[in-house]
Amino acid sequence: MFAGIVSATGEVVALPDRLPGAIEISHPRGWGALAVGDSVAVNGCCLTAVRIGEDRVAAEVIPETLR
Repeated sequence: MFAGIVSATGEVVALPDRLPGAIEISHPRGWGALAVGDSVAVNGCCLTAVRIGEDRVAAEVIPETLR
């Protein structure tokens, strides 16, 4: 659950070629512990992390999410 505390900001670095698909968001080093299944607030929309890389996190989206 999003508690309203922003701990870091990132940028959208990739959008899916087709939907449903995954949006990728960059994150700074030291962002803290983030695990698959955690919620990430993106412009007021809570998305669930499905993949986590060294410098980015991916979350699945549908057309409504992108609108």
